Amino acid sequence: MNKHKLFSKLKIALIFLFWISIWQLIYILVDKEIFIVSPLSVFKKFIEYLRLPEFYYSILFSFIRIFSGFLLGMIIGVALAIIASVNKLLYTLFSPIITIAKTVPAASIILLVFIWLKSAFIPTFISFLLVMPLFYVNTYKGIAQTDKKLTEMASVFGFSKLKKIKYIYAPSIFPYFLTAFSSGFGLSWKSGITAEILCSPLYSIGSNLKDAKTYLETSDIFLWTAVIIILSLLFEKLSLKIIEKTFPYMRRKNLETEQYK
Repeated sequence: MNKHKLFSKLKIALIFLFWISIWQLIYILVDKEIFIVSPLSVFKKFIEYLRLPEFYYSILFSFIRIFSGFLLGMIIGVALAIIASVNKLLYTLFSPIITIAKTVPAASIILLVFIWLKSAFIPTFISFLLVMPLFYVNTYKGIAQTDKKLTEMASVFGFSKLKKIKYIYAPSIFPYFLTAFSSGFGLSWKSGITAEILCSPLYSIGSNLKDAKTYLETSDIFLWTAVIIILSLLFEKLSLKIIEKTFPYMRRKNLETEQYK
């Protein structure tokens, strides 16, 4: 391990310790377990939960529900963007639906679909509905930003459609896609867990949070919140690594450039 990586890991550890210390200080100042618990109490609760099969079931089923909605939103969002970029009439037809999906509050949609769907399917639908417009807008923007001179050059040199997609369109879309992926993953988790809290499907993180709030189990609320954050960050980074390994000619640095444009 080189010095740069060692310094980076040390910095992360120090930042983590700093915020844990702030948490502990707030706990001491408040001095009421019902409002805020200590980091040690949350850790002890975590050790207890590790022995319970229900803990793993809740994480697994929540992940399946939310990730399937995210995946569906990604596929349909990208597909619709490609179709809309080819046919301007379809772009005009899709625009109102995308605008509604982007602006309507998640809570309103959850209450509405509660009438239509079983509780187990609501988190998946909500994740899909919030993520799909993000992929649609970013993919469409990536296609629109493709250098026209490159497409003309490709036509002159007789590039096949597959080559045009691989060497011209894909590198143009990729940074926008990664931005949508990174933002969408966090959004799908937040919206999916919110849906679970409201509809309480069997074996879910959201239903555990709701029970913790009902019985004033503050340590459980902190624990499940930490689980949500860790899972979201872990699977986002893992998924991005897989994407980057699959497409080695299009690197993560493109994401950083696009985020600050």
